[in-house]
Amino acid sequence: MITSNNSRNNHMRAWSVFPQMLRDGVKALSCGQLVHSLAIKIGVQGSSVYVDNSLMDMYATCCDSMDRARMVFDDITTKTDVCWTTLITGYTHRGDAY
Repeated sequence: MITSNNSRNNHMRAWSVFPQMLRDGVKALSCGQLVHSLAIKIGVQGSSVYVDNSLMDMYATCCDSMDRARMVFDDITTKTDVCWTTLITGYTHRGDAY
């Protein structure tokens, strides 16, 4: 929801969603895993640059390692500069720039 609102230039709504999620006790990783499962089920994971990059960013941010983000990256059929940048940024934010 946050990414979707941002992509539509609705930044105020995007910022309001996150604290609302926290107040409601929603765990980002749990929700992200549900979205990932749905993306696989309907066939968009691996073929939609928007979905793939959102999933990689979510896993890089919410997990204790980059394994799941890397799994999504490995499933992408056509890797764009944006995909590479998302993966590299995830590693860099974790202090693993190497």
